[in-house]
Amino acid sequence: MIGLICWALIITLFILSFPALKYPFIPGFLLVLGGIVTYGFCFSFDPFGFFFWTVQLFFILSTFLTDYLSNLYAVRLHGGSNTAVYGSLIGLVFGPFIIPFAGLVAGPFIGAVLAEWFINRKPFRMAVRSGFGALIGLAGSTFLKAFIQLSMILTFAAWLIWNSLHI
Repeated sequence: MIGLICWALIITLFILSFPALKYPFIPGFLLVLGGIVTYGFCFSFDPFGFFFWTVQLFFILSTFLTDYLSNLYAVRLHGGSNTAVYGSLIGLVFGPFIIPFAGLVAGPFIGAVLAEWFINRKPFRMAVRSGFGALIGLAGSTFLKAFIQLSMILTFAAWLIWNSLHI
């Protein structure tokens, strides 16, 4: 019975990690790690050696890089500067608090536009173009983070299956 409850909790954490992709202040990979650690406490940490944790650490670091690099690439592609990149990242973090719900999307856009327009003194049209780049970067990073989280979950499952076959 306890095993069933543990598996239900693990699967719930894995599933909840995907809606958490929308919120920059709730990294979804923490919920995936929570599921893995829950497995370890409920059953055993024995299947997970150094290599497993190294792979998981690589995935976690990739999620951080994904946010920054996809934003950087998309904003730069649309003519934005580093200031627009930082503005969009600031907007991504603070937007949801200033404009609930809509701030998740509007925050990076507004942050990039304001950074380009006020700080770099670019024409408004160019600043808006940078803002759209920030939105594209946000969408791209969300897709990539979902792929990384799925990879974390599949690595966990593959590790368990592999270890159960070779005991």
